[in-house]
Amino acid sequence: MGRVAVVLGLVLASGALSGCVQRCVVGDTITCACTDGRAGRQVCNGLGNFQPCTCKSLPDAGLPGVDAGTCFSTSLFSVGLNPPLRLAVGASATVQASSLSTRDPLRYRWTLHGEPVDAGPTYSQSALSVAFDRPGTWWVEADVTSLDFGDCQVGHGRGGELTVVPSTTLPFVVVDATCCDGEGHGYVVSDGPPTLWRLDGDRVSAPTLLARRPRRLALSDDGSVLFVGQDAYISTYRVPSMELQWSLPLNGIVGGIAGTAQDAWLFTGADATRLDLDAGTLTSQGTFNQWNSSPITSAVIASDGSLVLEASGYLQHVPVSAGALGVPLSSAVPSCWNVWAVKGHREFFGGCGKAYEPAPDGGFTYVGVYDESGQWVRALGLDGEGRLAAVSGDELNHQVGLLRTVSLETFQSLETREVGLWSSANDTHLLPHWVLTRPDAGVSLLTAVPSLNLTWVELLP
Repeated sequence: MGRVAVVLGLVLASGALSGCVQRCVVGDTITCACTDGRAGRQVCNGLGNFQPCTCKSLPDAGLPGVDAGTCFSTSLFSVGLNPPLRLAVGASATVQASSLSTRDPLRYRWTLHGEPVDAGPTYSQSALSVAFDRPGTWWVEADVTSLDFGDCQVGHGRGGELTVVPSTTLPFVVVDATCCDGEGHGYVVSDGPPTLWRLDGDRVSAPTLLARRPRRLALSDDGSVLFVGQDAYISTYRVPSMELQWSLPLNGIVGGIAGTAQDAWLFTGADATRLDLDAGTLTSQGTFNQWNSSPITSAVIASDGSLVLEASGYLQHVPVSAGALGVPLSSAVPSCWNVWAVKGHREFFGGCGKAYEPAPDGGFTYVGVYDESGQWVRALGLDGEGRLAAVSGDELNHQVGLLRTVSLETFQSLETREVGLWSSANDTHLLPHWVLTRPDAGVSLLTAVPSLNLTWVELLP
């Protein structure tokens, strides 16, 4: 934020007056001598008296000279973008100028990336709203002058940067998303009306209407079966034909889903149920959780067939044998309320910016840190080159989020980019909820905004 502070002095002259007093005409000027030998001027004020001699000050610290005699007063001026914004193409932003000058009315002259912008029909407009129709990095500056005092400059300031990025707005709220099938497509479910969509980059296609409100979405480990949790039902679809295979009632709303092409494990609260895809039957395992009543919110299948679950903010490692779940293995690994499962040429799980591998004898083995920011990891996925892409940030602090690209071999950070889009309705940067792989080596970032009834999709190479 640019800031210019101008401190000016007023010299008062007094003396004995006698007889008639001759008044000057308001606005008249006369020449006077400055202390440094230069010529100044005196201006007749509204009382019919000439003001003290005004002298142009010399530039200070690279700032333009200020007419001290005309703009006498203590003046503070700034241009504010608080904070610097990250906007979608087509969005608008308002910049605000503030001044403590006592010399009103003021004229505000704006410049946007070197192009002058008229502040409006009146000289008193201190805010400027600009809509951005193309991507790029922009900045604004403003000059403020006092109209009644010789049009002198009160201040000059420059605001923070606005980064305008291309994005696509979907006309619905994404409830859940998953990636990817054998062709690299992601899938999303939306409500109002309940619909299942195929996602290719930032484009949705192949809508399939659902009978009930969608809650959770998951693909089998080989990408051939799509599991959709709808209220107290589970439905399965063959991919890519989107042929409905089964739709079966459950004893509650499904939280975690982990499946293969043959069967799946479904978790409703703390209860576990096995789905046999060949027979279309459900077999209850009863209450299953080493913390008993705590709900299981997410689940994934490891490459050895065991399960990794999230409950009560911790990871659980559960062996599976002959279609039955074994005893949960004790774990004190924090999950940050989700199971981030990465299955590329290296498999690991974990939240809170740390990665763990299932240990052969149970539990987990720590393997590295993929996000050292200390902020909440909000979304995690792989890009098309098999590198880890992690989104972290806190929407409450009004700052943009960060996406870190990390090597799976060394966990070395390869690149850091800003992500998230400013929402004036929410007065903050809204950060992505899902990172989905794209076949062209990039990622699709999905940000769901229920209050605005839409989802943003941002493509990153």
